[in-house]
Amino acid sequence: MNVNRVLRQFVLLSTISLTSVAGISVFATPAVTIKSPGKSAIVTTSSLTVTGTTHDTAALVTNVVVELNGSNLTVTPAPGHGYTNWTAAAINLPPGTNTLAAYAMDAKGAISATNTVTFFYKLTAKLAVTINGRGSLDPNYAGKELNINENYKTKAIPAPGFGFLDWRITSQDDPFVNTNVNLTFLMVSNLQLIANFVDIQPPTVTITTKNSTGSNSVAAVSGTAKDNVGVTSVWCQAGNNGWNLASTGNAYANWTASLVLSPGTNIIYAYAEDAAGNRSKTNSVTLDDKSTGLAPESIAGTMMRLSGSNGSAVLGFNESSFSIAGSNGVSSGVGCYTYMLSDSNTAVLTITFLTPPSETTYGDVFTLSFTNGTWTDTNASSGEFTFDDASATAPDSLSGLTLQSTAGGTNVHQFTNEYGDGIFTTTDTNGSSSGTYTYEQYSPMAGLLEAIYTNGADLGTTNYVLLDFSADLDTYYEETDTSSGATNSNGTFNVSGETSTAGYTAPVSLAGWSAAVSQTKTDGQHKSFVISVDASTFGQFTTDTNNDCGVGTYTYTRTGARTAWFMNTFIAPPAEAANGGGKPVSFDFTGGNSANFTSADGHGTITFSQPGSMVPVSLAGRKFTGYTSKGNGTYSFADETFNFTSSDNNDAGTYTYATYGPQVALATVMGTNETKYLELWFSTPTGGSFRQGNGSGSSQNKVTVGTFTMH
Repeated sequence: MNVNRVLRQFVLLSTISLTSVAGISVFATPAVTIKSPGKSAIVTTSSLTVTGTTHDTAALVTNVVVELNGSNLTVTPAPGHGYTNWTAAAINLPPGTNTLAAYAMDAKGAISATNTVTFFYKLTAKLAVTINGRGSLDPNYAGKELNINENYKTKAIPAPGFGFLDWRITSQDDPFVNTNVNLTFLMVSNLQLIANFVDIQPPTVTITTKNSTGSNSVAAVSGTAKDNVGVTSVWCQAGNNGWNLASTGNAYANWTASLVLSPGTNIIYAYAEDAAGNRSKTNSVTLDDKSTGLAPESIAGTMMRLSGSNGSAVLGFNESSFSIAGSNGVSSGVGCYTYMLSDSNTAVLTITFLTPPSETTYGDVFTLSFTNGTWTDTNASSGEFTFDDASATAPDSLSGLTLQSTAGGTNVHQFTNEYGDGIFTTTDTNGSSSGTYTYEQYSPMAGLLEAIYTNGADLGTTNYVLLDFSADLDTYYEETDTSSGATNSNGTFNVSGETSTAGYTAPVSLAGWSAAVSQTKTDGQHKSFVISVDASTFGQFTTDTNNDCGVGTYTYTRTGARTAWFMNTFIAPPAEAANGGGKPVSFDFTGGNSANFTSADGHGTITFSQPGSMVPVSLAGRKFTGYTSKGNGTYSFADETFNFTSSDNNDAGTYTYATYGPQVALATVMGTNETKYLELWFSTPTGGSFRQGNGSGSSQNKVTVGTFTMH
């Protein structure tokens, strides 16, 4: 404790303070002023000269005491003026907020009030940031000049497939580890933040070998493996014969292994590992030693080449579905099949077409002899066949791909199709068209595309296109389903693009997101609002009573790597429901959390966030207190009823409540005389902003806005 300050306080408490008594003058205390630095000043050097003045009407000021952050400074009076003007030197200022305190004493022992000034010594340093693994920081202060001794906040955001591990914060004198995603740190010299993200996504492994070859006890097994970072090993085992490391030439995207079989049935197991130690689920297939027969128990994952007097075809088989690409009049399409062994060398294959429409009435039963590779069917046709393992060349999705036909006959249908998520654009000899599509893989190398044209030159047309991605085929068979009947065409195609969405900036879904919207309307009016989105519902909120506000349903479709469509429909309150909705909005995502948008109403920007759910699932047992410029009111909610109290109005009735996004909900309160729609925007789990509108009567457009607490 400073002795001078204690003495000064004692003298002040002991002095009778009067202005005048019976005309007799009494002691007056001196006054002290700190002239420089001024209050809340910002200085950029570690040394400064403090200046000030004193004033005393009763006696000469004999001393001025100045403290910097509680420590005394040496005070120098101005030559020839005493302490009327004084200075004090301050050196080695600590960065950040500093406090000066000064008081004066005169020759009669009177002590002034203490004058204080706070100022800020601004000293900055660059922050070093290192990110290990895959993730980002929000905000990212890497390389930024930050104020020494000032607190800052940042958040670690893992990339898909990664998890946050910890922060490593290092400086000259303060190393420590923090495992919180949200970090508050004090800026000091030589500070380094290290954000560590770890791979948490396990790889996947597939065994593509379905049948053993030869009659010996060694099987050549092959497969594929995938990982978000990279597969480091694949391990295989036949029965309980021990694990073997598979071989690869392309980082286990494809792998092979030679496994010793036991007599009879063998179960082949395989699993994959990545560099982070994540291990895939163990996959398995059943193989048979072929010394007892030639016919396989299953043809799933294989490709059958069939030839005969009626033409040739290539069939591909998944577990229960098939594709067939035929020539010379042989039917082409997709469907389901059954395969059953008749004996060790003979099997019966039954195929049933599911689509396209012209083929659905067809089916056939083939008797297959594996002894000599021949077949016969129920139409008394015959021919030869061979089976091979089918390469998994057909993609699971067409999103992100472009298909372009090449020359393939005198009447080949030339087309270029660009595919998004469920939406496509076609350019062909008829012009440009677009629409919606579905695609399903029916065999390892083929899938069926059903394209419905909703605008353009081919409006109203539905096309069924079988796409065979076999390495030696890459053919398509197209059937156009129109009111005048089906027309067919055949040809070949090539593919460009990448089906992986790893580089997409447009999210596949908006569920759980909230966003701030800034819009310039077509008439030049500017509006800002926020929106919160669940899987199929949304809430739009603003405290501007002239802007649309309400809740409803929406659809969202990603149409490309950075583009998407959004369409919403208001369902409440009535004033907004009457406006309907259904106006498409086009998004162009400039980053993972931001997009530009255009609509029939105008254009603007939107910034997304994922705040986590703040909305209670029920209001039962909760109290809502709203605060407005006109006063306060409180709703008390039970299971289905409410009571409302305020300084000028009480009410009671029933209510309904529903959530429409992670931050927005709507309570419809049906009181004695009117129904009110109470839209709640939660900025925290216990409070936020609200907007209340009447739903009936002459005042249905009356709007009240304010803030609320929930308890």
